[in-house]
Amino acid sequence: INYPKTVEISALKKIGFDNLLDIMRQEISNMRKFIKLKIPQSYYKLVSEIIKEGRIISSDYIANDIIIEAEIPSILESKLKQFIIE
Repeated sequence: INYPKTVEISALKKIGFDNLLDIMRQEISNMRKFIKLKIPQSYYKLVSEIIKEGRIISSDYIANDIIIEAEIPSILESKLKQFIIE
């Protein structure tokens, strides 16, 4: 096989499907990250982006900051890097 990340399956022989599902789960989980953030309220635009593109697991307000635990697409991680805690 000449392509990376390929999985051999056969519908006729009914083989390879468990491996395909495992690889798909792994690839999908690699595309998402669980992070904890401390974002100043003045950066609420980023919070809106997390809500739109990710999934908020928990949030709390402390002084002028928003503490968020979220699952985000990996592509957002670089944007949020300065706000990651723990």
